[in-house]
Amino acid sequence: MSTMEMSPILESAHEITGDDFAPYPGAFIVTEGPDGGGKTTMAKQLVDNLTDLGWDAVYTREPGGSVYAEQVRELVINEKNLNPDAQMLALFSARMDHVETVILPALMEGKIVVSDRFVDSTFAYQVACGGANEYLFNALDNHLKTILEPDLTLYFDIDHKTAVKRAGDRGTGNLYDDHFLQRFSNFNVIRQAYKERSETKPEDAVGFIDASRSQRKVSREVKKWARAIDKSHTAKGAQPITTTILGFESGLRQLTNILVNK
Repeated sequence: MSTMEMSPILESAHEITGDDFAPYPGAFIVTEGPDGGGKTTMAKQLVDNLTDLGWDAVYTREPGGSVYAEQVRELVINEKNLNPDAQMLALFSARMDHVETVILPALMEGKIVVSDRFVDSTFAYQVACGGANEYLFNALDNHLKTILEPDLTLYFDIDHKTAVKRAGDRGTGNLYDDHFLQRFSNFNVIRQAYKERSETKPEDAVGFIDASRSQRKVSREVKKWARAIDKSHTAKGAQPITTTILGFESGLRQLTNILVNK
């Protein structure tokens, strides 16, 4: 056990297993990929698909996801003169708050959390493309891994031409993302960085989706991933909300019959 002081949520996790790595009955799913691939739309669809399968699934995003992290998001997006290292530190600060106040509590309650972006985006945008210090990134990333890692990361891969065409005149909604989307060199560096990050993860914790296809085809594949998550999570002993409720109602009926027939 580490002698470092732990937050209340991590202390609660430690009490369960006696391990510094936070255990949880839920599942943590992350969607990643370059801008213009429809990743956010599909992340929200994945939550809907899992909900339809009976799971308590919730959507969150990065940068953002908590009150403090949303404030940092506005800073990073709107502050043009923030250097890459400062950006990266700000994002990890927001991420730690997001993890402790939103993600881990939900996981501890047995929920499936789907996060639109996580650590890989910081590597792709701030390190690979922005030039932030990779040694510093690795130190922060390794620290976070002692607390939480995604159970599954879905990469929505798309080529630059298709991404720009989809974004059209509206762009991505802010100048920060548009800067990376419109410049071919930036986009391909980011795309390659995601591929590099995927190679550092176990094969069964990674999934690739060709987001350059029609939304209908991508949507269909996301539904397949929802069913795969459902099967995997059930195999680990978790039960959908509907199963838990039906089991409770069945037990209640049995108890009622016993009392009535006495």
